[in-house]
Amino acid sequence: IEEEIREEILSSMGATRSLFTPNIVFDNMVKTQLKRFELPVRNSIKKCAEVVTDITTSIGKQIFKRFPNLLRESHHISLCLLLEKVKVVDDFIESYLKCEQTYINSNHRLFVASRPEIERNHSDTADVV
Repeated sequence: IEEEIREEILSSMGATRSLFTPNIVFDNMVKTQLKRFELPVRNSIKKCAEVVTDITTSIGKQIFKRFPNLLRESHHISLCLLLEKVKVVDDFIESYLKCEQTYINSNHRLFVASRPEIERNHSDTADVV
């Protein structure tokens, strides 16, 4: 990953070094990191759904031993509800990650406003060394 970052920075600004990475590099790095989160998050959602299904199945078998029809219906209803909610959560996560990717803005006023102070602090520490 460090080589990817180094190559991205060098290809966007040449061989000169600067305190801040160029906006294009920053955007690409952060978007790449967000894309890497997507699969593990989706897998964790599926795993949670499996665990909840297993729990409801085992509890249902204990509670409804003498009522097999009620067991079957309650299992069906809880499974349908769970699958519906998994879809909602999955859509939310997808939307959230897209929002995060589009919100990345290194020209934001707070980000830009702090640059002079950071550069000043950086130059002060460089003078000391």
